Amino acid sequence: MFLRGSAVLLCACASGLLLAQGAVAAPPSNDARALAVPLTLPADTRGTTVEAGLDGDEPAPACGSVRSSVWYAFESGEDGSVVIAIDAEGDLDALVDVFVRERSQITPLNCRRTNRRGALTFELEAEAGTSYLVRVAARANSEDDRFRLRVIEPERAARFPGERLPRRGAADSVDRLANPDDAWSVRLRAGTAYRVNLVSSGGRCGLVELHAPGGGEVQRRLRCDAHTVFVPPAGGLHTLHVQAPRASRDRIRYRLRVGPAAADDSAPGLVLPNDVPVRGRLSGSELDAVDLYRFTLADRSTVRFALRTGADFELRLLSDAGRRLATSGDSLERRLEPGRYFLAVHARDGADGRYVLRRLARIITRADLSVDGGSAATVAPGGSVSLVLAVTPSVAGRAELTVERFDPLAGWLFHGSYRPAVNAGRGTLSFRPPAVGRWRAAGTFLGTRRAAPSDGGSVRFDVEEPLGR
Repeated sequence: MFLRGSAVLLCACASGLLLAQGAVAAPPSNDARALAVPLTLPADTRGTTVEAGLDGDEPAPACGSVRSSVWYAFESGEDGSVVIAIDAEGDLDALVDVFVRERSQITPLNCRRTNRRGALTFELEAEAGTSYLVRVAARANSEDDRFRLRVIEPERAARFPGERLPRRGAADSVDRLANPDDAWSVRLRAGTAYRVNLVSSGGRCGLVELHAPGGGEVQRRLRCDAHTVFVPPAGGLHTLHVQAPRASRDRIRYRLRVGPAAADDSAPGLVLPNDVPVRGRLSGSELDAVDLYRFTLADRSTVRFALRTGADFELRLLSDAGRRLATSGDSLERRLEPGRYFLAVHARDGADGRYVLRRLARIITRADLSVDGGSAATVAPGGSVSLVLAVTPSVAGRAELTVERFDPLAGWLFHGSYRPAVNAGRGTLSFRPPAVGRWRAAGTFLGTRRAAPSDGGSVRFDVEEPLGR
């Protein structure tokens, strides 16, 4: 490290010794505040803190201590925002602060540190004709290394109500450094349902706010890849304000469209029948980014949704209160209570394509097996027992009854399997045990395409002969 302002005298009496030690790298040309590199805005330059030192009267930073620093100077051509961005290289952890310079005096304005990725972006309100100094410093516990510095005067904030949004929408871009926002105007009629679609490409997020006429309150906010339906309470020229996120430096391309809503865009939506395929198409980069369906369940059910498509679509299951219950890319299965529900098919990242959607709801059943009306029974040799599998809700289908007998040496042994029909929620089997002893039966409702299977448990019955002496 060098200490600026100190006189260092090197004796070159033994030139061979100097050659043996090798040449020492020179400090950066802007190592001293008095030698600050002038920047013409917009500026994009590279620098380094390697071999830099500190001035003897180096001002102490407000956001940490430093070991070395370099300086830059600029003047703003007019009043307005100036964005300063730095990207550190290697292991440099930098501190950047800005000063107002008046002759030989400097006044600190702002001080920030780079984040864990070595990046930093911040904004200040500059005044025309004012001289500013920017110090880039290595923090006290950091390595020295190179960096990239950008100082940019972004385009002035968009003015409301903005340029008229074309009938087929707008495709443009915003970025925090050069063009932080755009404003578009669109005339909407009170009480009419409109759909608004924002697509930000490349996985980067834009933000759009829909303002009431005259630049009034924000009535809707959409972020990233978003679609909404809006009914204006008052007609007039509304403003769509597209903004780049403050923390992002990326150039964010977007597609923005507004148009009348269709029947499949908003509640009540289209009916989604049970076990009947429906076909649809979405154009996510235009206006048709979402199709909304509705369905009802009278009984607790296991519901499976299957989506067949070659496009990047997703399913969103919603309660009738709008709470998102589940999200999936192609198939989705949930156990649902009786009630009313919505299912949305959503095009991600502006995807376009056709799809086939099917809903299959299977009633959740409960089965209960009884023998002669109870859980156990006793009969005389040659007698019969009545095995009844009761299924609720009352459905039709098949039951499976498995009968076993007990052997004191081998335990329970399989005797037979029977499949009586279930009608109106009852499956009945009259069984005559062929021998005395202990018996048991287990019952299961096998289910159907629209009714789920269920286990009915087991019962026991004994065939007893009279006791002898």
